[in-house]
Amino acid sequence: MKELQLSRYIKQYLPYIIAACLLLTFLVYTFLSSSQSYKASAVIKYEYRGAAQGKAPDGSKLDVGEIKTSAIMSKVIDYLKLDKSQYSTDSLISRIKTQDILDKDEETLKAAMLEEGEKYEPKPDTVIVSFNARNSEGPQFARKVLDAVLSTYFSEFGKKYLNTGAFSNPIGKIYSSNYDYVEMMDIIKSSTSDTVKSLWERAEGEYSFRSSATGYSFADLANRFTYIQETEIAS
Repeated sequence: MKELQLSRYIKQYLPYIIAACLLLTFLVYTFLSSSQSYKASAVIKYEYRGAAQGKAPDGSKLDVGEIKTSAIMSKVIDYLKLDKSQYSTDSLISRIKTQDILDKDEETLKAAMLEEGEKYEPKPDTVIVSFNARNSEGPQFARKVLDAVLSTYFSEFGKKYLNTGAFSNPIGKIYSSNYDYVEMMDIIKSSTSDTVKSLWERAEGEYSFRSSATGYSFADLANRFTYIQETEIAS
């Protein structure tokens, strides 16, 4: 009798049960869709003298946080022509994550120091950088923003560290000064020697750097100046 009564109730409320299930399914789908995000990631490896010790090219402490500064984000917004009413520097910064990649020796050192209660300061030369895009923005937006962030960061990094200490050029006004031939040759030889020395020093410290305009490395330039020094100037 009870089974018959239960069956009758189910038949009576079946449309409502189906409607409730459909509504619940729709709500779950909507929630999952809205919470879905797309992540674009890239690995940065710093390859210059001192990078393995967590130092910047000028010897100061390397700050990977410079990847997501307000100055960088502001340039990214302008470059991508993003709507500033929807995208602020702070909102983009909050969606960028950096994670240090440590080798086994560094992981062991980190664990040992933390176990002893000592403060561990990472010295990363390899970092994973990622950007999360919302579901409505899509995966291409994530990649586009990350590419713009890294491109801007590399440009600023180069300006800050690689373009410092410009070469002096005493040869530039040599003909407008009252030098005789012997004095001019002494200045040219001295200037060329200083340039070659400086180029080799940069080649040693920035061996992975190449000019985006010419494709030359510092070693390439040093070899060219050395050739000029040993052939054209020496003769």
